[in-house]
Amino acid sequence: MNEIFHQAMGEPLSNLHQDIFRCAWENRTYEEMELGYSPSHIREEGSKLFRVLGQKLSQPVNKRNFRAVLSNYAHHYCVGNSSSCRTDTLWIPRDPEFAQLDTLIDRGTKIILIHGEGGLGKTRLVRKYLERRSFTKTLIFQMGSDPEHLTSAKSLVSDWLSKIFGDKAGRDFMLNLMQLRVRLSDPQQFVGILIDDLDTALDGDSRFVPDCRDYVQLLETLSDPDIKAVTFLVSRTRLHEERLELDALAVEGLPLTAWQDYFQRSQLTAHTPALTEMWQTWAGNALAMRILATKIQQDLGGDVATAWQDGNRDLLHSGELQRLVARHFDDLHRIAPEAYRLLCRLGAYRYQEISHVPREGVECLLWDVANLQRHPLILQCLRDRSLLECRDNGKFWLHPMMRMEARRRLREDRSSWEMTHRKLAEFWLNSMTHVDRVEDALQILEAYYHYLEVSDYDKACDVLITLRPSRWGGQLQLGWLFYRFGEVQKISEAIHRIAPHLLNDTRLGLLFNLCGYIHRVAGDLTNAIEVHQRAHYIAKHNRSEDLKLSSLLNLGLCLMELWHIETALMLFRQTYHLAEQLQSEGYRLYSACCLAYLYACQDQPDAARSQLAGIDFTAPDRSASMMGRGYSRLFLAHTYRHLQEYNQALQAYQQTIRYAEEQEFSQIRAKGFHGLAQIYRMQGNLTLAREYHFKAISLLTAIGAKCDLAKAYAQLALTCQQMEDWEQAERYYQQARQMFSDIPAPRRVSWVDQLLGRSPRSSTVREGGHRVNSANSEETVDLGIDFNFGSI
Repeated sequence: MNEIFHQAMGEPLSNLHQDIFRCAWENRTYEEMELGYSPSHIREEGSKLFRVLGQKLSQPVNKRNFRAVLSNYAHHYCVGNSSSCRTDTLWIPRDPEFAQLDTLIDRGTKIILIHGEGGLGKTRLVRKYLERRSFTKTLIFQMGSDPEHLTSAKSLVSDWLSKIFGDKAGRDFMLNLMQLRVRLSDPQQFVGILIDDLDTALDGDSRFVPDCRDYVQLLETLSDPDIKAVTFLVSRTRLHEERLELDALAVEGLPLTAWQDYFQRSQLTAHTPALTEMWQTWAGNALAMRILATKIQQDLGGDVATAWQDGNRDLLHSGELQRLVARHFDDLHRIAPEAYRLLCRLGAYRYQEISHVPREGVECLLWDVANLQRHPLILQCLRDRSLLECRDNGKFWLHPMMRMEARRRLREDRSSWEMTHRKLAEFWLNSMTHVDRVEDALQILEAYYHYLEVSDYDKACDVLITLRPSRWGGQLQLGWLFYRFGEVQKISEAIHRIAPHLLNDTRLGLLFNLCGYIHRVAGDLTNAIEVHQRAHYIAKHNRSEDLKLSSLLNLGLCLMELWHIETALMLFRQTYHLAEQLQSEGYRLYSACCLAYLYACQDQPDAARSQLAGIDFTAPDRSASMMGRGYSRLFLAHTYRHLQEYNQALQAYQQTIRYAEEQEFSQIRAKGFHGLAQIYRMQGNLTLAREYHFKAISLLTAIGAKCDLAKAYAQLALTCQQMEDWEQAERYYQQARQMFSDIPAPRRVSWVDQLLGRSPRSSTVREGGHRVNSANSEETVDLGIDFNFGSI
């Protein structure tokens, strides 16, 4: 049909003209043509269509007679489909740039900065190069255009390790970088990495802003000559970081031949002085080329020379790309206000971890367009005018410059700004009913960011603490789901961003509960104790018994890590008695196992066995968490080991490890290996003991469990010492001692010394089958913390 019209009219039909033709063929009035444009604009374009058609056919043509005229002109014409013919946006080859990139990579360059002004096609160039070079893996990250919501390098590395390589990311950034270096050193692969919009994270001196200084460490890792990867940084400015070695490629505008080819494929006159002058004015800018071609085809009659000469010269001659983009928005506002509103609202999306939006995410922004049949027409209007990008027939996003302008205009209307973000938050929350993958959790987290944009911190908090079905069965808060997926950095940042803005209610206490757990695992026990104390304070003042239970238990676990036995026992006893009062079998079981373990450590076997007598894992209890069940089993196994009931301990450890594998609890599994290693050592099987030490250490290193890792090194040192491998024993002893010193946990440092026989033993507290000292001074004085909680 397009070819027939071209022959009849001498010029191609725009999408709008095709839509008008189709509706007129169906005998619709201009007012009935719901095409996403105002009726006056449709009438104006319809009159133009029939006037030009009449000139080409040498007879009068209007809306009433055009069907008869065309019937006489040809035997049969088919009415075109509104979405069948878009301006061809096929890739324009950049062979010179590709050749330069090939040269840089062939000589061993690891980091390449692709820089130049906006709209030159830098990102598209790199994406096409990644396809052309056939990398075995590609890692693509978009920094985003909003400096207020930048993703840290810590979070980015965790994402890569978990999503791309299937590793369990730890809490320690340096350990994660080491793991990333190992993954990228595989000689069987060649990885291409794109970090886009880097300039958003740079200050006026082209250095990383304070919140993004960790990118320097990431890029230092990526510049290691031994890794099998190349990193492309896309930025509008140069990067000036003295510690980084990189090569730069300055991207320039497209050559005139590329513009001519693009205009020709857009069915516009390509070889004219007017196009040459436009190309010179815009220095070959790729985005300007697309906008100008669309503008001339859609609004200026399709004639390049006429468009340049007739009263539109000023419109096309602006030497500032942002002004051209703004004028494009203004034109849309005039002729298609509904499409304009949609475009501005699309600027509210972040396009970062979720780099594109599904069709449903676009159409949910048309809440004020009641006629659903108009939604695809409005969306198509944006695509026809090169304002909305689309790939894979359903993945939409905005060019960064379009998003900046859309976001700026949306902000000007405060009510629309707020309504849009709330609609988008609802969309993301409703888009995922079951969390099976980390990508599912990331989609839900987008709602959190939209609530932040309108300073609704309560709603943002609700996103993190609402229970959701997951692949592990039962329901978990989003925060704990991220923990299970290994995305600790991301959820920690989310919690810290909103915590100062929340009231001291149970929701904040739930966040503190998770935050304290993360601090404890990372070895930051001072902060862990502080936030758990705050959670306990909130629990008391809001009469939240469940929160009180969790805060007491977690405080006990923190004190146990520091080896403050008496205070830990006090807290576990309080937890146990409160759980009995509340008939919370899960907390009663967990605290009972912890008490039995500590009694066994204190050489109180009768008290330990008495506590064990009340433990029943078969009793049903919906209050018990999956993680709590796993740790209860683990401390039960520890207790049997300390009581030297090795057969029962082995059986309990094996059950714990199986449970941890089923539920994907890497830390519990590692601690199970750690316990088995000690039993094998006590039974004299030192080779097997060392094997399980290394299994535990490998897992604990991956997740950054600092306290557990220090204990594992200490026990490995003891095993090496019994094997008379003195050099390795000294190495692991020093590692354990240093890690506990860094926490700091001075009692654990003494424990390591005494475990390895490096200082006198003067008490009856046991750990790992050996008697070790427990300081005689009052424990709460040592810590400087008040644990007098009063009545429970």
